[in-house]
Amino acid sequence: MNTSRFGTLMPVPRAVSIYAFVLAVCLSDLAVGDAPAQDFYIDFGVADANPPISSNLNEVFPGYSDYSLLEESVNNLGDKAGTVEATTQVVNGVSFTLNSLAGEGTAWRDRPGDVTHAQGDLLEDHVAANTSTGGLVLTISGLPQSSYSMTTYHHDAQWANVIESVSVDVGSGETTVASNFPASTGWSPTSISTVTFSVVVSGTEDVTVRFIPQTFSVTLNGLDLIDTGTTATEETSWTEVKEWFR
Repeated sequence: MNTSRFGTLMPVPRAVSIYAFVLAVCLSDLAVGDAPAQDFYIDFGVADANPPISSNLNEVFPGYSDYSLLEESVNNLGDKAGTVEATTQVVNGVSFTLNSLAGEGTAWRDRPGDVTHAQGDLLEDHVAANTSTGGLVLTISGLPQSSYSMTTYHHDAQWANVIESVSVDVGSGETTVASNFPASTGWSPTSISTVTFSVVVSGTEDVTVRFIPQTFSVTLNGLDLIDTGTTATEETSWTEVKEWFR
């Protein structure tokens, strides 16, 4: 028992001290770096010029963010086409950057006509590499620490193409998540080609996704990036807490 100018101080039981310390550690871990869950929905397409070059309009699928380039010309297919080396769109503080793998530039397409499907507005426009054999690379920067589920959409209403591989790299090496599958095609598709995979961001790493074609150029219509849960830091902290009371 101790005394001070405030009077007699009662000793604090050791168990209470440990519980208080552990609670403080847990609250600290939850307070630092725990941003609210964020989901991202991106629709790739071609923005319309003013006045418009063609009658095709980029219709963004409801609930998705518009990621588009201003049209530059109309090719012989009636598509609106814009071609650049790289472009970046920032959504809620997170940067999405598209580029071609070989430096040939990205080509932005809005097929003339409507795709009859529940996600038709998402599927009738896309981005591709600017050559018939080109691949795409998507770099995502600034994602909060968490686990994510990512889905990418691959459909071309007019042209068939096969994707050699889709891979993801979050700073620890490239992992192939899909290989040798055809993109869906047609104006009234009954099914759509998608790839879904997990992404875990534990620090400040960029997420790099590479799309490699087998035949023709890779098409990318859009993506869903959904926050699915806790961070690696939180999971480690709670495991450590359990160890303290064994």
